[in-house]
Amino acid sequence: PSLADLEPLAARTTAAGFRVDVEVVGVPREVAPQVQASVFRVTQEGISNALKHSGCAGCRVRLEYLPDSVVVEVVDEGSGRMSGPGTRSGLAGVRERVALFGGTVEAGPAPSGGWRLRAGLPG
Repeated sequence: PSLADLEPLAARTTAAGFRVDVEVVGVPREVAPQVQASVFRVTQEGISNALKHSGCAGCRVRLEYLPDSVVVEVVDEGSGRMSGPGTRSGLAGVRERVALFGGTVEAGPAPSGGWRLRAGLPG
């Protein structure tokens, strides 16, 4: 998967009944294919978590191109707590995937409410 696959992922999820809005910030540029795949998988996990645990009707995905990195953020409008069944193994997988590139991951209540998964990868 690549960064170009984020919009179709959002469209499929929205069509299935869980709204996903995507915002791209910065000037899109070439990013290593491995980083693109990781950003896609992180986004996929964030959307899946929002769908399973937030109790709300949708989430936002923000992809930001910075001078030396790419940041993806998935924020839902739920309670800001992980609710419902889950093992948190998805978040552990996200951390492992991002660590392979020396990136960073934050997961927890969003400052504006809801839950936020944010990952930055060099690229």
